[in-house]
Amino acid sequence: MAIPAKLHRNPAQRAAKPLRLEVDWGLAYEALVGLIMFTGEENESSYEVGLDWFRSARQRASPELRSAAKPFKGHGYVFNNLAGLVHDTDGRSVARFVERLRGDRTGDVQRTLLAHHTNKMDIVDAALRGDAAAKREYLEQSHARALQRRLLEADPRDVARQIAELVELWQRDVFADLAPSLQPGLKESWRTISRLKDQLPADRLMIRATRGVEYRLESWIHTVVLVPSQLNRPWVTLAEHRGSKIIFYPAVAAGEGSDAQLADVYKALGDETRLRILRLLASGVTGLTDIAERLGLAKSTVHGHMVILRGAGITRSVVGDGVKGYVLNDRPDLNALFDSFLKG
Repeated sequence: MAIPAKLHRNPAQRAAKPLRLEVDWGLAYEALVGLIMFTGEENESSYEVGLDWFRSARQRASPELRSAAKPFKGHGYVFNNLAGLVHDTDGRSVARFVERLRGDRTGDVQRTLLAHHTNKMDIVDAALRGDAAAKREYLEQSHARALQRRLLEADPRDVARQIAELVELWQRDVFADLAPSLQPGLKESWRTISRLKDQLPADRLMIRATRGVEYRLESWIHTVVLVPSQLNRPWVTLAEHRGSKIIFYPAVAAGEGSDAQLADVYKALGDETRLRILRLLASGVTGLTDIAERLGLAKSTVHGHMVILRGAGITRSVVGDGVKGYVLNDRPDLNALFDSFLKG
């Protein structure tokens, strides 16, 4: 569940209006993020919440929750675009999100889950109508063929009920106890970015909120929604729904300030591999695969280094509009950071 994310792109959709930028927050968003983590495939130690969070979630999970989550285990990313349905219900209430899922009568939930694997929604729609060739083409693109086949062949109302039950069980067993401690930080981060919305251009605000992810607008996107997440830190995740791009950015933890910023910068620079990466990035936007090949490292290793560099503000990720990679930010003024720290 990390940048660069698998993005749902539909070139047939074209933006008819100028970009609309929203800043939103809500416990329903965070409940979805937690469920994605619980069922996902990312390295658990890569999240700031740490391994204990995952152990605790598994211990709290009832047999009913474990059973409901089992078909999606290792494929939590298929839930990403459900963030659009959370947005439709204003994001605040998990109960309202569950009600929206359970009340689906048009196949929105099924279609949203299937959309994650393809940029050709006409193929998805044809496959859902029973077109054998479209179904074959869709499944050939899938990274979770067995799961996607089951979703394609299921009754859309059954899919909606299945996901509603899963979210409801997740809320009951795990998330309800977490919510009170998460809400203040989410709300504070939302307020901070909301205040900056009138002060910064949209592109700079997105980079600021995400700590260095530059989203280059795709032609069919008309709305970008910035949503803070504590559980997902330090990752940034992109979702898409009906022409809206939803970007989960790291909520600021309580007490973070110049001390943390200074430590992040020196941590990022205090590693020989990361210094070699920075030298490569001096030539311009560079992809993850290229960095890994040129340094003889696994992509997962490079990915971890890039999170540290981006979190320190030294690099930024570039995604969208046909480009994906990393680029250098302006170099931080180390003297100014150190002076700020010494003056308290």
